[in-house]
Amino acid sequence: MVKSTVEKDWGVTVVAVTSDASGESRKARRLTAAQHCELVVPDCYAHQVTFCKMQLLPTLTKIFSVAQSCRRQLLVMRDNIYQNIS
Repeated sequence: MVKSTVEKDWGVTVVAVTSDASGESRKARRLTAAQHCELVVPDCYAHQVTFCKMQLLPTLTKIFSVAQSCRRQLLVMRDNIYQNIS
C-alpha cells in the first residue's frame, strides 16, 4: 500500500488520507477507513468549505435582511425621538 511506502521512504507517519468528493473517491475513503481505523479519512477540505458556505448562505442572507430591517426601525425611532424633543 502507498501508506507503508510513504512512511518507509519519507520517514513520516501517515495519520490522514483525503481525496476528491466524487462517488468513486467517497467509496475509496470508506474502504480505507474500514481497513485502517487508525487513519482520519475526511472528505476534500475545499469541498467541505464550499458545502458549508452553500448551507450557511441562505441563513446569513436572512440574518442580514433582519439586521437591515432592525437598523431601519431604529433609525425611524431615533428620528421620532429627536422630532419630539425639538
